[in-house]
Amino acid sequence: MLTRLDISLNMNNKNTYDANMGSILHGFLMENISKEFSKEMHRDQLHSYSQYIIKDEEQLIWTINTLDSDTKNEIITGICTLDSVSLKHRKENITIEKKEIKSITYDQMFEKFYIKRQAKSIKLKFITPTSFKCKGEYRIYPTVRLIFQSLINKFNSFSKDIGVSCDEFLPLLEEMIILKKYNLRSTTFSLEGIRIPSFCGELEYFINAPQHIINMVHMLAEFGAYSGVGIKTSMGMGGIKVTH
Repeated sequence: MLTRLDISLNMNNKNTYDANMGSILHGFLMENISKEFSKEMHRDQLHSYSQYIIKDEEQLIWTINTLDSDTKNEIITGICTLDSVSLKHRKENITIEKKEIKSITYDQMFEKFYIKRQAKSIKLKFITPTSFKCKGEYRIYPTVRLIFQSLINKFNSFSKDIGVSCDEFLPLLEEMIILKKYNLRSTTFSLEGIRIPSFCGELEYFINAPQHIINMVHMLAEFGAYSGVGIKTSMGMGGIKVTH
């Protein structure tokens, strides 16, 4: 099961909050789950959750996504009981004003986005700094291979009954997905004193492919709205929104 918790936070009349708070919020998250589960999360290379924070006009929206039921029970269930978020590094509390939660099973996502006919166009909006790492180097331009290799690896790790072959599917996508529009900018993400090269912005693709491949692209992208794309998605990077 995939679950999203959107938390509206009071900005305390400050404008200093931004996506870089993601690493601080990750620390808060780890403080509010069991020690055993926290240790398990640190061992796993592909985390079963993602989280990020964005400004939406006069509000801060903290989004926490979980990719299976166990992680939902450990993280989201506990966070839902809180009335405020304590930022020890900044010595302040942020009041929680509203919480919204929604869930979808992998079967429901498969039926909605793979079984039903999808459009040939799709838009991806990278709403927090996003980056990839390949052969020890940061990659800050989102190629089709980098995006969908990340999504397929995450999807295969958590979808129990449905799998996608990277070796077979990625070459097809590179050939059949055509970039129509883009509006990207380079940026950095601050993490424990390190500034990670990254990017934000939008891509619009045209999928010149048979319908089942078009549908698979939409399903993987929708999954990405929960899993995040690229590296450090548990720290606040790689948050995306999808327009189908």
